[in-house]
Amino acid sequence: MNAHECPREPEVFDAIASGAWLTDRHGVLRTHAASCAICADLATVAATIAEARTQSLGSVVVPSAAATWWRAQLRIRRDAIDAVNAPIRMAQWVAAVGVAVAIVMLILRNWASVAAADPAIGWGLLLPLAVAAATISIATPLALCFVMSSD
Repeated sequence: MNAHECPREPEVFDAIASGAWLTDRHGVLRTHAASCAICADLATVAATIAEARTQSLGSVVVPSAAATWWRAQLRIRRDAIDAVNAPIRMAQWVAAVGVAVAIVMLILRNWASVAAADPAIGWGLLLPLAVAAATISIATPLALCFVMSSD
């Protein structure tokens, strides 16, 4: 037998793990643990772990099965809705970008003809109006996409 083993070590461990260590039935094992260094160490560590386990089990709050089932159903429903809405959100983004690009293209295409048709407007007034129109036309669809998305 190894010098680091005791033949009664499994019995001491089983008594502590079962919670019966402090009963009169195990008085012989407690006497042995007092005289054996290996079993004394085992008793100290195992008793501490068993006490910590008992304390932690007292503070555990397990929800009812009905509440757990209900939350699972809500999550399944939410995940299904998100899966259905994903292509719709993508279409909204594509439409918003398309509208923004179309407006910018219209402004750039007609920029020179508007300035040439009415020299009184000039580039000084046309530039701020074009920037404002472009900003509004780009920001509005993007803002709508942000507002309408659930993410």
